Amino acid sequence: MYQIEYNYETGNSFDSYDETEILETTWINLAIAKKALKRIKEHYLWYQGKNSYYKDNYPKPSWHDLKYDFCLKIPLDNGNEVQISAPWCGYFETLYGASVISKKDESMSFTI
Repeated sequence: MYQIEYNYETGNSFDSYDETEILETTWINLAIAKKALKRIKEHYLWYQGKNSYYKDNYPKPSWHDLKYDFCLKIPLDNGNEVQISAPWCGYFETLYGASVISKKDESMSFTI
């Protein structure tokens, strides 16, 4: 199984900090997980360009037909799509990157 891990900066007017999170969605098909990863990148580049005076405008993704700019649709293994809210999109947020990772089997590791 595969998941998407993402790293971003968040905070408020007084402080900022880095976060690493994992989307709750899982994929069996690696190609579909990579397609979701590509959508995250396309969406973020468009969102950044649209909401910044200093960034180049990136074209709106053809698949983005949602009411809210901070949401996107990601594909699922069954051919459907699910809408997610992107926590890396906001006034104080900056997306550093994202990766497709293999979901860990909890029975094969431990942390102390």
